[in-house]
Amino acid sequence: MDTFETELRQILGESGVLAPRDFHQRAAGIWRQSESLSGIALARPRDTQETAACLALCYQRDIPVVTQGGLTGLVRGGRHAE
Repeated sequence: MDTFETELRQILGESGVLAPRDFHQRAAGIWRQSESLSGIALARPRDTQETAACLALCYQRDIPVVTQGGLTGLVRGGRHAE
């Protein structure tokens, strides 16, 4: 497990982080079944404090963030841009 994933798990707990092997087969949305999710981790914060801590860690590590809502696929994520 790399340092980023370890730090993310410290913020969110074991159940709050999915590694790529756990989500890469998951569909990107009910309207986009042919596309699967990709990324280095899938974070599932439970509140605004965890969300802020995750975003701060990503910012410190210069890791782009793509937001995801209800996985309907109707709205693709908003990619962090500099």
